[in-house]
Amino acid sequence: HYAALTDRYSLRRATEGCYAIVHLAPIPNPHHGTEKMFDTNVTGTQFVLEAAEAQGIKRVALASSCCAFGLVFAKHQFDPEYFPVDEKHPDKPQDLYGLSKVINEQTAAAYSRRTGMTTVALRLTLVVTLTGEHPHWRKRMLMHSHQWRSPEF
Repeated sequence: HYAALTDRYSLRRATEGCYAIVHLAPIPNPHHGTEKMFDTNVTGTQFVLEAAEAQGIKRVALASSCCAFGLVFAKHQFDPEYFPVDEKHPDKPQDLYGLSKVINEQTAAAYSRRTGMTTVALRLTLVVTLTGEHPHWRKRMLMHSHQWRSPEF
């Protein structure tokens, strides 16, 4: 089912009869304007969780991002506190995109505590398509990804 992410009523209608929700709709990076991105990501995710609660849906998976750690779009670069970085590593976003992902994860956790619904936030590292802006760059990046792998892997 499809619905506008920031339209709570269309989300409720779209989730009628659903068993679970996979929420992959947030804006995937900060390059679309911070105000629109932050509002869509944070409010939209809250509306998805609200719709799940209203419909009695007990399972929600949502797209988060490794940007929640704060390393990717940091204005003041810093090193991770330890390697390998795992889900226990502190989140230190300096940008609104990373912050929106942290807020979404915390919002999902709050819904889980309140309703008993199972939520999972997947910290995706890269989402690309071969269409849209810069298709040649993306294709080249995917074709040469072996150059970026650590020799120990």
